[in-house]
Amino acid sequence: MTGVMGPLPVWALRENWLVERRRLPLTAVYDGQCEICQAAVSWIRVLDRRGAVSCVAVQDGPLADVHPGLALENCMAQLHVVDSDGQIDVGWQAVTRIAEAIPLARPLAALDRLTRS
Repeated sequence: MTGVMGPLPVWALRENWLVERRRLPLTAVYDGQCEICQAAVSWIRVLDRRGAVSCVAVQDGPLADVHPGLALENCMAQLHVVDSDGQIDVGWQAVTRIAEAIPLARPLAALDRLTRS
């Protein structure tokens, strides 16, 4: 939905506070030689019908092209997600960001919120 000044913010109720969700699209940075990572990326590509998540293997090119704050050794160890505002999420937080962005995966994000309560 858009307003006169551009896209309207998407609001989510989280931890009893009303917060604006960070902007899409997301870029998921993963180890392209990791079989678990490859399987996860395959599921993301199947479930992400809106194209909200772009997946980039660390072997595809310079990480600085994605975000200057990304380091190869860190991205090889854990999944990293960068949103359009430049915010970086790592590990499980990265997984929940992806789940929030893909409607068919949102139950996973809801499970994360339940475990924090």
